[in-house]
Amino acid sequence: MLIQIYSRLYLLLIHPLYIFYFLLFSFNIFEELNNISTLQIYFYFIFYSSPTLIKTKLCFIVIFLYLY
Repeated sequence: MLIQIYSRLYLLLIHPLYIFYFLLFSFNIFEELNNISTLQIYFYFIFYSSPTLIKTKLCFIVIFLYLY
């Protein structure tokens, strides 16, 4: 649980678009979605946000998928 909180806070520091991530996770919207739609949301934010932080974003996506 602490890892999830710290990773969410770190995402907020990396890029402003991750505020959207934080809101989705805090309100547990992803619990209503299946894994395919969740992955689509992840990849949408990877490829349509700034491309300079792709490696960091991929690391956090792996973390989130592991914590799921």
